[in-house]
Amino acid sequence: MVYFLHGDDISSSRKRLTELIENMPVTFLDGTKLSVNVLEENISSVGFFEEKKAVVVENLMSKNVNKKKIIEFICDNVVNCSLIFWDPKKIIKTSFPKRGGARVEEFSLPSYYYKFLDSVTP
Repeated sequence: MVYFLHGDDISSSRKRLTELIENMPVTFLDGTKLSVNVLEENISSVGFFEEKKAVVVENLMSKNVNKKKIIEFICDNVVNCSLIFWDPKKIIKTSFPKRGGARVEEFSLPSYYYKFLDSVTP
């Protein structure tokens, strides 16, 4: 399963990430430097006795120039592990794959935070 976790509420999105990878061997990848080849190596290599595996890619959507190639690769190939993309910023909906069955979860800060901050005047 492929997940995209993004949004301003970093605490909630990290909590959800922890829930998804609980009780699984995890590989963390830096999305700013990720290439299709490195991703392919990590999602295709499964240990002999491992039932489930998770690969977490951080900061791909906001900081990688090759993200379109990586998204195309994900859509065109079968992913046999939990592949989770985590980003600390809100990403526009057109950036996500339109096929492939990926789950997109957005974590936004409550609007009353902004109302409170706007009401405070110097």
